Order: sequence, then C-alpha cells, then structure tokens
Amino acid sequence: MSVEIDGKQVLIRDHVVTDVNVVAEFAVAEDAGKTPSEFLNQLLHLGAQVVALGSSTANADKIESSIGSARTAIQEATKGLEDSIAKQVAGFVADDGKLVTGINSIMDDFRGQLESLTADEDSPIRAAVIKSLTEARQKIEADITKQAEQQRREMATMLDPKDPTSPLRSLSDKLDRLNDAVEKVRESQTKEIAVAEALETGVFGGLDYEDAAVQMLQRVAAAAGDDCEATGAVPGRLPRNKKGDAIVDVKVGSSVHSRMVMEAKNKKLTKANWEDERDGSKENRGAVGFIGLCKHIEDMPTGGRIMLLDSTSIVLAFDPEFDDLQILFLVYHVVRLNCLSGAGQIDELNIAEINRNLEEATRALGSFDSIKKNATSIRNAADKITREADDMAESIRRNLDAARSAILSGLEVEPIGPPTVLELSDPNSDG
Repeated sequence: MSVEIDGKQVLIRDHVVTDVNVVAEFAVAEDAGKTPSEFLNQLLHLGAQVVALGSSTANADKIESSIGSARTAIQEATKGLEDSIAKQVAGFVADDGKLVTGINSIMDDFRGQLESLTADEDSPIRAAVIKSLTEARQKIEADITKQAEQQRREMATMLDPKDPTSPLRSLSDKLDRLNDAVEKVRESQTKEIAVAEALETGVFGGLDYEDAAVQMLQRVAAAAGDDCEATGAVPGRLPRNKKGDAIVDVKVGSSVHSRMVMEAKNKKLTKANWEDERDGSKENRGAVGFIGLCKHIEDMPTGGRIMLLDSTSIVLAFDPEFDDLQILFLVYHVVRLNCLSGAGQIDELNIAEINRNLEEATRALGSFDSIKKNATSIRNAADKITREADDMAESIRRNLDAARSAILSGLEVEPIGPPTVLELSDPNSDG
C-alpha cells in the first residue's frame, strides 16, 4: 500500500481491508444504492472530522462546527443503515417476501403431491396431514412475525443513542460532553466580552466616565475656591434638556462672577459635534465657559490632547485613571481666567502676565505626551534588554556546562610511575 499527499488530494493505491465490520458496512452501503468510492469518501470524511475533534488547539468555533458536521454524518449513516436493514428485513419476512413465498411454495407443492396421492380416497391420513400442514404453516407464519418484530425492536434499540445498550451511546455521550464544553467556552467568552464592553464605557473606581470626570473637576474647582455641582441627571433651562454634566460657579471671594459648564464624552466626536455640545451646554446651563472632556486621545478630532474651540471653550483628552490631574488643572484655569476677563474682573496688566504664564505652561504640556511616550519606549526597551540578557546568560551557562562535561569525559589521567633519576655529567671528567 502507498499513500501520496500533494496538498490538494490524497492518493491511496493497492490497499486491502479484510475487517469483517468494514466489509459488512460496504455491502450494506452497496445494497442501499451507494457506490464503494462514494461510501469510502464518506467514511474518510467522517474519520477526519472525528480526529479533528480531538485536537487540543481547535478553537471554540471549529469544535462547534465539527460537532455539527459529525452529528449530521452520524445521523445520515445511521439513517442509511437503519433504512437498509429495515428494507432487507421487511422484504425478507413480508407476506410476499422471499422467506414466506418460499415456505408457502414448498407447502403447496407438498400438499399437491399428497392430494394427488390420495385424490380418490377419503383417507383420514390425508385429512390429518392437510390439517397438520395448515397448523404448521400458521405456526411458521406466527413465529416469523414474532421474530421479525423482535428483530425490529433489537435494531431500534441498537440504533437508539439514548439506550444504554446501544453502541452509539458512547459516541453520543462524548458529543454531548464536547457540546457542554463548547457551551462553557462560549459562555465564558460572552462574559469576558460583556465585562470588556462595560469597562470600555469608562469605569473608574466603580464609577462611569461621566461621574469620574465630575469628581475630578470638583477637586480642581474646590482648590480654586469655586463651587462645582453635578447636573447630568437634572434638566437645565431648556425643557427636558440635560446637556451639561456639571456646572462651576466661578467666584472671586464670596461673589459669583461667571459660570462654566463641563461635558464628558467617552466616544469619538468631530469638531462640529463638540461645537454643538458647547453651544447646547452653554445655553442649557446659562454658562460663559465650556470644558469638554474626552476619555481617549485617539477619539480627539485633531489627534492632540487639547483642542481650542474659542477663548472660553477647550476640549481636553483626559482619563482620570491614567492622566495627571495637573493637566485638567491647567485647562480649568485657562477657561476660568478667560471667563473672569470677559466679566471685567481682571485688568489688562494681569491678563498679559497670565497669558505669558499660560503660553509657557501650554508649551510644557505639549511635550508632556512626548515625554510620556518616550518613557514608555525606554521602559519597554529596558524590559527587552533584560530578557535578552537573561536568555544570553542562560545560553552561555548551558554552553559552558556542555563544554565542561565534554572536557571531563575526554580527559584521561596517566598513572604516576616511579621517579626518574637524572645523572649529571662532570664537566671536568673526560667522559
């Protein structure tokens, strides 16, 4: 036998199978109308699927697909086997079947012979024989019917995967256990996906992004002496409008001179979208200044950490879990000072000095992200160097051990013999 594989097909030559079960199954398939090649391909396909089911690297989707294919193949094979057996048994024991027809024919011939032998005689033997033949025929027919029914029940039991005595029970149990395992994997993946989606909405310390952002803003406002209040669940000046997650009453001393509004979003918005949020929030909360907070810097329209909409409106990429609160502190005071300037609470001299300081702070903030990225790169590079150094040290250690072993195994120690006495010649002698 030879087997060749070229990537697209498997070529099997001169292969003979003598297993009784295999030969019987091919005979049944042929009686059912299938060609030997077709039935061989079906068996190989089913076997390949069963082998694939045992692979420990198969993922949940491949396992589930294999289970469905195996179930379909088993059902088709079982149905074909059952139909073939039922067809043969029914044809064999039916009223017009071969067995009953043959027996009736023999009985009729025998009866005819007896009648011809006793045609002109009213013999009690003839009547007794005919009666016996009739009774024998009835008993044979009753026994055939009983045996056929018993055979049908045994076949049904054998082909029922739920029956404990069925040879298909073990395979069915394995498929059920595999199906349960797939369901557990799917349930675990569903839970992980659900948890990941829930976390992505912005959970931080048990709060969603909006609540966490409001808390951070309240800390910054309190440090500046201002009053910050969460308003995301409360309608504002416009009916049924809840735009504006928090408002800040900007105070000078104990008097309120301006108001700012904050809106937090954990999704990607365009610049036009942020301008709509600014206008709607300001109008709904009666505010002069606007601070927009976006959780991910990747969701910022400009790709940068800060986007200036106008002198009193700034959008900041700020994640309370990872970003420094000083970034929010800086943006807060930029908007706050511009609001107070518009309210006439800061003179031109102070404004010039404040603008100079703010420009320097903004430039420093611009390099903040770059420093953070560089620090991350350095940390990653250091980790990589450490791993490579450990690998190199381990490789050197293994090579040294191997070399030491080779040297020790190949070194032969020569035995130490008696000392050799060297004679020194006298330079004054003739010899």
